[in-house]
Amino acid sequence: MKCYLHGDRDATGTCTRCGRALCPDCTMTVNGNVVCRQCTEQMASSAATVQVVNRKEPILSVVLSFLVPGLGQIYNGHVKKGIVLLIGYFLLCWTCLVPLVIWLYGMYDGYKVAEAINRGEYQQDWFS
Repeated sequence: MKCYLHGDRDATGTCTRCGRALCPDCTMTVNGNVVCRQCTEQMASSAATVQVVNRKEPILSVVLSFLVPGLGQIYNGHVKKGIVLLIGYFLLCWTCLVPLVIWLYGMYDGYKVAEAINRGEYQQDWFS
């Protein structure tokens, strides 16, 4: 088998991304994988266009939820969830237990979601 780029040279491997035959001069190793130069360039350009997720401060989310129930969720980008918690809290203020539960849940959820966002493990939830 001959190199896809240098037809006069014998191939010593194949690109793990596109399957092209590669000579030693065309072989590049990326994260332990043999890759051709064209695939390496594509990987580099796609990595440059990846969006960076904004980091969130879990403690700030807790403080915001402590001050106003639902504000920590809004800070984390869960506007709908934050509004539901805020409205639920104020609608149920006439009872003693339910607003307390909503208030505590808001602080807990704000902290946990901010940590998940920072670890890159964030998954859509019920009001995202």
